[in-house]
Amino acid sequence: MVGIRTTAGRRLGILVCLAVASVIVADWVAAPTARAAFHRNRVLVAGALVSMPAMAAQASGASLVAWSQLDGSSGRIAAQRIGANGVPEASPVWVSAPGGTSDGVAVALSPAGDGVIAWLQEVDGVRQMRMRRWSAAGELGPIVVESSPSVIATSVAVAIAIDGTVIAIWDQATRANRFTTWDGVVRAVRWPAGGQPERALRLNDHTHQVGHKAPDTMARPAIGMDARGDAVLFWPQPNPDPDTGRPLEAHGMRWAIGQASGRPRLLYRGPESGFVDVVDVGLAVAANGDAVLLYTRGGNYGEFGNPDMVVQRWTAAGDVESVRLAGDQYVGGEQPHAAMNAVGDAVLTWYGYGFRGLGGKTLRGAQWPASGALSANRALSSRPDGTHEIVASQLSMRSGKAELAWIVAGSHGAPYAVQARAWPLESGAKPSAVTTLASSATGAAMFLASSSSADRTHVVWTTGPSPTAQDHLIANIEFPGS
Repeated sequence: MVGIRTTAGRRLGILVCLAVASVIVADWVAAPTARAAFHRNRVLVAGALVSMPAMAAQASGASLVAWSQLDGSSGRIAAQRIGANGVPEASPVWVSAPGGTSDGVAVALSPAGDGVIAWLQEVDGVRQMRMRRWSAAGELGPIVVESSPSVIATSVAVAIAIDGTVIAIWDQATRANRFTTWDGVVRAVRWPAGGQPERALRLNDHTHQVGHKAPDTMARPAIGMDARGDAVLFWPQPNPDPDTGRPLEAHGMRWAIGQASGRPRLLYRGPESGFVDVVDVGLAVAANGDAVLLYTRGGNYGEFGNPDMVVQRWTAAGDVESVRLAGDQYVGGEQPHAAMNAVGDAVLTWYGYGFRGLGGKTLRGAQWPASGALSANRALSSRPDGTHEIVASQLSMRSGKAELAWIVAGSHGAPYAVQARAWPLESGAKPSAVTTLASSATGAAMFLASSSSADRTHVVWTTGPSPTAQDHLIANIEFPGS
């Protein structure tokens, strides 16, 4: 759902830098190769600086995409619905109000097609978490402001149930003192269909002491829902023991429909020494309520700088099984993703570092069947040659196979290629041939989002003359039969 993590300054730079950049389409809008089921790329936005798209799909194959776009001197959230045939249903609409900078967008669609869009909006030097509904009939609801005007919201995730109930989780920070120390609080709110949001819950029992780190370096919360609408929430929380250096732990909560609140639970704690943090997470929830979480751990990077990773299966019955991904030189990296089918078979992907931390980054993955052991991890993109590496990736699930998408680029953004392939959920199954959706020898692609329904996959990405001047938003759809 989310593209890649950036600092506030970098986000602002993407929106305001080179605002008069020339509109270059040329080879960025090219016909895909290898898999004929992918259709010709469609330009959703041209000539305006865009960043951080997010996407969700419903069972019918229709999807909702939202992104941050420069509007005059401020960044705003825009959104558009795309039909099951891959054709936009109408022109993009502005979702956020003008003024300040809006970014960090997250979207969700219910099986009935009702959508919710959440984002962070800068107001008078702070950032608030805001939400807005977009009904299946195309009606935008009022903007709801959830975070206090005195805090800095740093990230948000959102989900919507079949009955239209929305649950959002976000991290917010306040300055703890006159220096650069920040305290972080994780909150969640439930928003029933046809009503107002309930009182927000505080999930962590003590604040993040993130020291001199900027708030944007906090690990992001995550959320997923099963077929009933019961939610699984994840957030990072520091170990309360000051002798351990307060590394971030992994905490979670199951929040069932009709339940006033769930009960927070410690899911994972790193070594009591070594200052190992839970840096990022990939979360997926199956229709039966089983969840899989893939943690990237940082801080103590181990030999030659390779951070290790841990994957957990958290069953609906409450059992937790943990497996450390280890055993070769590629373990560890960035942007962990998880996806599950209806019965709980899982696929995991991440960027893997080269041998002993050298070279570029390769997209790697593993499969964890519901009734079997975690597979060995394998390369899913070509091995980096030292000048090209993965810069963004996405993962979604569709009809018994995982759909992978990624951007591979040179050290300065060019040349680049947006690529995709499928990976069947079968023991020993090989991924399909790689499809190149777009490529350029001179431009750059930076942000990526994708989502799958039962029989088709949508992919969107940004391109432009440089990584800090992304002035096109491109979309493609893969139809049944591929």
